[in-house]
This record gives sequence, structure tokens and C-alpha cells, in this order.
Amino acid sequence: MISTKPVHYHQASAEISTKPVQRSIKDLQAQLDQTKALPPAFTADQDALVVSGVAETGTPAEVQQSIQDIISETLEMPDVTVLSVERLGSQPAADGAKPRKILVKLQSRQHAMAILKAARKLKDFNTERKADGALPIGIDRNLSGGELKHRSSVWPAFKAAKAEGKMCRWQMGFRLFVDGAEVLPSGSM
Repeated sequence: MISTKPVHYHQASAEISTKPVQRSIKDLQAQLDQTKALPPAFTADQDALVVSGVAETGTPAEVQQSIQDIISETLEMPDVTVLSVERLGSQPAADGAKPRKILVKLQSRQHAMAILKAARKLKDFNTERKADGALPIGIDRNLSGGELKHRSSVWPAFKAAKAEGKMCRWQMGFRLFVDGAEVLPSGSM
């Protein structure tokens, strides 16, 4: 026979089971607050890209428009909108030195990833630019400080492998693979 008495749970057991969840929520909130407090140099925007090879002439609005034109016309992505641009680093010397890179803020991470995939179309465009004496345009991910540190720690292995004629490729801008095997920084497991 089935009992019809209601089952009562202990109030104390319900409180105990929610404490770890509440602690996790507080920990996540503290991490979020710390991330918000960090200056932009220490956090990589997933919806931003770094563009190189754009001349140092013009106002920021003109630079933004030229990057928008490259994305719309050369990469054939008219639906992507550039929200803002900012030159990185200090002013170059007036002797026609290499122009500073540009941090390009986009609408979303999906747009940034789509542009990175479409950046292969820049090959023919850059061939024409080189013929005109201009620098090639490059588009890369905006790497965080940790990713840049990782990349610089495996850079000597990259140079050595290239000198030996081995097949090298970068994945996500900072992970190095030589002949299909990932190269880890010395001292890591």
C-alpha cells in the first residue's frame, strides 16, 4: 500500500545544499569585478582585431573608413561594421617608418572570426599594394597578455624549425605546431 503522508525535508539540509552554490556565485561575481577593474591592456577583446599596414595619414575617422572599405569591398563582407579604431604604440619617426598597428573594434566576436577566415582574400589585394609600393595589409587576432607571453616563449623554437625547413603553423595566433606536434614553452608540462 502506498503512503499518502506528505514527505517533509529538513530545513537544515536545504540550507546546506545551497551554500556551495551561493559561494560559487560570490566567487564568480568577485572574478567578474576583478576583470572589470583591469585596464584594457591586460584583457583581450574577443570582438577586436589588429590590422597592420595602413598608412599613418588621415584622421581617425578616415582610417576607420578605409578599414571599413577593406572589410566591405576586399573581404566582401558589407554587413560587418567597424565600431572604432585606435592606433597602438607611440608615433613613428617622420622618416617613413613602418606604420603603427590599429586595434579595430567590431560588433561581435562572430564578425571578428569571420573576418579572420576571409583574410585569405587579402593575398591578391596585397600583391597589388606591393606593386604600388605600399605595405601589405595584415589582419590578426587581438592577443591577450598571456597569449603574447606564450607566443614569445615559443618564438625561438619557431625560428629554429623554419631554418630547418620544417612545417610550422600558428593556431589561434599563439599556439605553435611544428610538423603537427604542439611546441610548449620550456618549463611547462
